[in-house]
Amino acid sequence: MRSYLLAACSLFWFLPSLFASNIGVNPTTTLNVETGPNTSAASNLTNSSNGNLGANNVSNLPISTLLYPGSTTKIYAHFMAWFGANGHLDIGYNSNDPVAVKSQVNNMLSRGISGIIIDWYGPGSHEDSTAQVAKDEAESHNGEFQFAIMQDAGGLNGCSDCTGAVIDQLNYAYKTYEGSSAYIRWNNRPVIFFFGLENLPVDWNSVRANVQGNPVFVFENDMGFTMSQTDGAFSWVMPDLVSDGDPMALYYLHDFYNRAHQHSDQLIVGTTYKGFDDTIAPWSENRHMTQECGQTWLQSFAALNQHYSSSNQLPMLQLVTWNDYEEGTEIESGIDNCLSVNAGISGSTLSWNVTGNENTIDHYTVFISTDKQNLMSVGDFPAGYQEVDLGPYGFYAGNYTVYVKAVGKPAILNHISGAVTYASNGQPATIPVGGPDFAVSATQQNVTVPKGGSTTLDLNVTSRGSFGGNVSLSCAGLPAGMSCSFSPSNVVLRNSSAPVTVTLSAGTQQAGLSSNSNLLYAASFPAFGTVLISLGSFVRRNRKLMLVLLALCVISLITGCGGGSMGKSSSVSALSSSGTPVTIVATSGSVQHSTTVYVTFQ
Repeated sequence: MRSYLLAACSLFWFLPSLFASNIGVNPTTTLNVETGPNTSAASNLTNSSNGNLGANNVSNLPISTLLYPGSTTKIYAHFMAWFGANGHLDIGYNSNDPVAVKSQVNNMLSRGISGIIIDWYGPGSHEDSTAQVAKDEAESHNGEFQFAIMQDAGGLNGCSDCTGAVIDQLNYAYKTYEGSSAYIRWNNRPVIFFFGLENLPVDWNSVRANVQGNPVFVFENDMGFTMSQTDGAFSWVMPDLVSDGDPMALYYLHDFYNRAHQHSDQLIVGTTYKGFDDTIAPWSENRHMTQECGQTWLQSFAALNQHYSSSNQLPMLQLVTWNDYEEGTEIESGIDNCLSVNAGISGSTLSWNVTGNENTIDHYTVFISTDKQNLMSVGDFPAGYQEVDLGPYGFYAGNYTVYVKAVGKPAILNHISGAVTYASNGQPATIPVGGPDFAVSATQQNVTVPKGGSTTLDLNVTSRGSFGGNVSLSCAGLPAGMSCSFSPSNVVLRNSSAPVTVTLSAGTQQAGLSSNSNLLYAASFPAFGTVLISLGSFVRRNRKLMLVLLALCVISLITGCGGGSMGKSSSVSALSSSGTPVTIVATSGSVQHSTTVYVTFQ
């Protein structure tokens, strides 16, 4: 009797679900959030003729995921600080506006960018006022975000004493910026980058002797490795080197990295880029490097990854650029992958396909809704996976709207399908909402273990919904003197199933049975709950009745727990007929499943 009372009272566990207004769909986002602008680009920004996107929904996945496995490379973005000044395009924000800078830094952090390298034109310039705002913002992030100065030759135009001008500007940078706790350092020295200064008549020995702070000097291109007083070099985007056989100028990148390997004692700063088009810049030279619908971005990473690894780390990577809208290199507003996603449904099977290159997609997210606006994620599915059966998720009978979102690789545009209508027949759930999962089951429910001996049984650990991950196994509720082991003890699933052998061993003293009786009662709770969930519509129509039953359940349970006619010996006798329950637990991260077997001792 007590077991029935315990099982009945498990209704408390499911009460919130049974009385919820939208059973099975608990919105966590909205259609507007999943499709609306999510970058720091101006909200009124529109697509431009040189390939810049307007305000869009862009993948905020960490950019580090495009680097080689085990990368510790620091990722910085080249930052144009001149917008809002005369002679530059209106992109909807002023570079030295603290609100705009804060928005950009927060957006960079959401993409896994560690800081900015500011294109700087010297004291008193618009870029200088922007750099000071950026310094304050970087310092507010307590070490999570950094900045550095790149001295641009444009700030030295017409210099009669270029060596003296460089020294004066760098000493100003030392006093104004390099003492900041957020300034980029290498081997505990502040880093200064130079853009175009290698073509000026500068005595670098004199600069080194007269500049304060002992900064690290980093010059552009592979000639930077051999410049006087150099400490390193950075690569760049090279539209001038584009050819029919090399439309992305990858030969230049490979040459730079090959030269870098010969100067591994210096600071090596790699580069990745989406393309180049300066046709809308006031200084246009009509230079082009096409984006190839996101392939240029991905291939510039691939070139880097051919030269570096976890055992040969690239120290720094500079993204060229964060926001140079005028030369078409900005990634702030995202990278167009020229893709669309189309979805349809047959019965309970949702399927989708894409037009465009799927290698620009990181994964798909399936959303479900009851009102076409408030969405809940059903789960994430890897690129290449284009079908999911919604039936096993167990949504209550009714009509739903489903969307498929193609989430781009880092910085690439996201896309979402049109609305698809799904009619659920309310079948019981076998896959939990929230994404791919796994299951564990035993091929034998009852086993016999000889006293002082052992026996084996077979398990199956099975992926559901393209689950991939490590699953560890353990036993719970083992009687005294009994042990278990697994072969293998760890299972790796890759959208697959894996067999496991369990060995149960008993000591010379047979374990008592009564101590495990509560486990049997507990094991009945999930099964009873499943029945209750399947009767959810009935419960919602009869809430008062169910509340009365719950009250009776509590009274009965209290009575049952206090004693009654059914004593301990009866519980032992009932349990002995099916053996002692042992729970086998499978765990992957925060996800845990189990199966129960019954052990009889000889």
